[in-house]
Amino acid sequence: DILIATVPNLVRAGDTETVLVTIQKDNIGVARSVPVTVSFKNADDSLIAEETINIQEGVDRVNSETAHVYVNPENIPELEAEEGDARYITVTVACDLLGFSQDKRVLLSLEGGYVFIQTDKPIYTPSKTVKTRIISLNQRLSPLQQQIQLNIRTPQDIVVERKDIAPEAVRHGVFTHIFRLPEEPMVGNWSIVVYYGREMKSNRTVQFEVKEYVLPTFSVEIHPPNYILQTTRFLDILVNGRYVYNKPVDGHSVLKIGLIDPDGEIEIKETDVQQLLEGVAHHNRDINILGDNWFDEYIGCSLYLETTVYEEATGHFENASDASVKIVNSPYIFSRERTVQYFKKGLPFQVKTELKYTNGLPAPRVPVRVVATGKLSDNTLVSLRDEHHNINDEEREITDNTDRQGEVNFNLYVPIGCEEITVNLVTFDQDLIVPGAEEMNSNAELTFVLRPYESPENGNEYLVIRTPDLDVIRYGDTFNLDLFLERQRIDIFIHVYVIARGKIIHDGSKQVGNIDGYQITVTPEMIPSARIVAYFIGENNHIIADSVRIEVRRECHNQLTVGLVDIDRRSFGEAAEPNNPVHFRITAEPGTDVSLIAVDKAVLLLRDFHRLTSKKMFSTMDAQDTGCGPGGGMTSEHIFKLFADIDPFDDGSVRFDFPESWAFDLVHVDSNAPVYQRYTLPGSITTWSIQAFGLHENFPMCVIEPTELVVRSDLFIQLLLPYSVKRNEHVEIQAVVFNYGREDVKAEGIERTFHHSVQLNPQGVDLNRRRRDIRETENCVWDAENAAQLSCLDIALPPTVVPGTESCHISITGSPLGPAMTAVVTGLGHWIRQPTGCGEQTMIRLAPNVYVLKYFLATNSGNEQIEATALSNINSGLVRETTYRHADGSFSAFLSRAGSTWLTAFVAKVFCQASELTAVDAMVPCSAIGWIVNNRQRANGAFYEGLAVIHKEMTGGIEGDTAMTAFTLIAMAECRSTCDQVDQRKGWSVDLLVAPCEEFEILARRSFRRMLTSVQTDAGEPQPAYSTSR
Repeated sequence: DILIATVPNLVRAGDTETVLVTIQKDNIGVARSVPVTVSFKNADDSLIAEETINIQEGVDRVNSETAHVYVNPENIPELEAEEGDARYITVTVACDLLGFSQDKRVLLSLEGGYVFIQTDKPIYTPSKTVKTRIISLNQRLSPLQQQIQLNIRTPQDIVVERKDIAPEAVRHGVFTHIFRLPEEPMVGNWSIVVYYGREMKSNRTVQFEVKEYVLPTFSVEIHPPNYILQTTRFLDILVNGRYVYNKPVDGHSVLKIGLIDPDGEIEIKETDVQQLLEGVAHHNRDINILGDNWFDEYIGCSLYLETTVYEEATGHFENASDASVKIVNSPYIFSRERTVQYFKKGLPFQVKTELKYTNGLPAPRVPVRVVATGKLSDNTLVSLRDEHHNINDEEREITDNTDRQGEVNFNLYVPIGCEEITVNLVTFDQDLIVPGAEEMNSNAELTFVLRPYESPENGNEYLVIRTPDLDVIRYGDTFNLDLFLERQRIDIFIHVYVIARGKIIHDGSKQVGNIDGYQITVTPEMIPSARIVAYFIGENNHIIADSVRIEVRRECHNQLTVGLVDIDRRSFGEAAEPNNPVHFRITAEPGTDVSLIAVDKAVLLLRDFHRLTSKKMFSTMDAQDTGCGPGGGMTSEHIFKLFADIDPFDDGSVRFDFPESWAFDLVHVDSNAPVYQRYTLPGSITTWSIQAFGLHENFPMCVIEPTELVVRSDLFIQLLLPYSVKRNEHVEIQAVVFNYGREDVKAEGIERTFHHSVQLNPQGVDLNRRRRDIRETENCVWDAENAAQLSCLDIALPPTVVPGTESCHISITGSPLGPAMTAVVTGLGHWIRQPTGCGEQTMIRLAPNVYVLKYFLATNSGNEQIEATALSNINSGLVRETTYRHADGSFSAFLSRAGSTWLTAFVAKVFCQASELTAVDAMVPCSAIGWIVNNRQRANGAFYEGLAVIHKEMTGGIEGDTAMTAFTLIAMAECRSTCDQVDQRKGWSVDLLVAPCEEFEILARRSFRRMLTSVQTDAGEPQPAYSTSR
């Protein structure tokens, strides 16, 4: 009897792994139950998980059972390990009844499932809101509630917001976070980083860009040739301009044609201007504009194309560039990645190759000449394209054509004595051959050599499995798996199992002859790919194996659909009308939570990166396959190691509401009937890209391809507005009328000028009464039955009130101590203001928020609203201040100024204090202190100012090295527990501060004296010889 255990070589903490145990008997015996125990253990032999299965033996000689073992992360100790260090556990399979026990050391992954990050847009302007979804999934890509941490980082990699999210907050596998950008944020690429999994070792990152921009009104695309050869005579280039609402642009294209030289420099050779007809400009130029010796000089380099399309009506323009076209010897490139590297002697072998253009696109319907030669043990060469192994040259060469995907696949008939196979492929494109000039042949060629599979102990036992040549395999299909043995056998059991996403999902066995088949039914778990493994027990109990990887059509098992219909639930025609109702028609499996988002396609013209797409989802599924290549291996051991794992003008209406994204919502599908989610379309004339994904506890996540909806009117006005304007700036705003209707329309404009005079007090004091206080203690009615007092107050508004500015604040005091406490809170609340302005002004407003909030929390004298306001101001102030941080860690009022010692120390001091209230990236205060120590300290230890602050009121009038040193040392003391480098060289400053008392007469009267004494005491120095009350 033989027991075979198939164990993954990668297990994941928090997931259920599969171990397949098979017993093959020599003879049919009595019926019995055979217990087998599968154990997962740590390196210290402590138990992680254990599962016992019972294999029922009876009338069959082969019986198997799969153990499903949950890898409990709670039973895995936390170990200190360097980044990238591998961790292993031991898998033990034991059967006392059969006297079998074997251990296997396998790799452990601590990654807690998968996390995807989705933002409502990939690009934002300052002060906008970033809406984020964090999607938490288990290994089956179903919803998972787990602990995660969210970090938002600036382009300088500074964490400006950190949020620890409890598992219960990740409802239905999705957590939504809103982050508001400051008015003047750091421009560039920001990052959202999410940590998750065991020990928070795993992380995912998505970037979004922050910049000032105006949405484009039309797109520009360049369609160049696929390649440039030595025989190329003309450059045929098309430029396409289309409005975002899918109408052609009327205008002209200015195309710059150049080359990128070997040093990466762009050299413009010519500029060509062509008119757009129906949105397309045709540029056709002689190739010699590139130079007399262009091919020899620039072979291997890229053609550079840059176009500017000008709109005829306004002169507004958009740009596009392209550098995908290369100057090459051949337009084609062969790839053999889908071909197994090792062949089996005496058995058929399948070669799978791909042909692509140099720009990466498939090359269909191209003739390919194939020569496959086998070298026998006596060095005889034979052709392998026919079963008779003829060595005649003409018969050795066969021509095939690539299919629609650019693939060319063929079979080889390998003799038993074959020791090496050489395959040569040459494209036979007649258009690439210049008669009489062999050196001008631009066809592509590929030659590769294959080695034989090594049978155990140099034996001659082989197995080959082969799938049928199907254009596409879909789930639900059934196909026959061909099995080939090296010779006729009678009593051989072929064991077959299927691995998908790292799990064994099917197993079976069959007694077969020399050529027989095994039926495979494609299940949803096999999307997008699976591996089929087959093996048998050969002579001397050796395992003879083969494997093959199959690709399954990439479609969701949970068939999510999102359609767009009008208010009558009928499909839209060519386009929908703006500001009109729209229904999202959603279908999915009952129990599915569907997340939606609609994005203006104009936004995606600016940036189309880091979006959650179906391609990204399926790539994640594919990543669960820990195998390598298309299948096979040099030995059976290698084979097994592969696996483990609307018209608005007739009625005078106006378009309104122009968001760049909307419908950021979650919709629950609770039945098989469609769900209709109603919205009102924004006023934008554009194309909306509707993105959606669905989560279900019993199905993998489904991300569908975006649905597009064109929104436009036959007649509309478009205003070309700048991103921003400055005071007293003269701005020209163009109004363009677009008429796609059948009748001419006369446009009339009305100019209206509004004047309003306002008298301002130069001293900033409002002489008028800004508010009216009403204090009322009479006219009260006591309602004894309801124990309530009704007070009637006259709050008639002043006659000079500005419409839209009215407000009323009611204060009720219910305690004799109330007025006193209200005065304290209201008085301190005056300091709680939103931080704004330059780097210094931001700190002037930020610091009081920190001090007041700490006071309220320490004395329990605040209230929930004022504390929340203060914390919100602190968070926004911290983010804003980082925009005035230099790369060296220093701060200044404006980035055009050099770093200020005082301001940098003040930032460090306040940021360290704020870290007690909210998440603060320690790098900010610590690098600030490091900059001061390394750049603003004299040889005697004193700290000095390099560039004085603008707002002198910040410093309280303190100047000189002594005061600067004291203030800097205080900042360092505030950050002692945060920064490791705080104590570096600090002793020099302490020595300076304990100099003769006369030096500190002025300093002692200042606000730093108490803190100074504290710092000296903490530093272990003697108490100063003067009193702090002096």
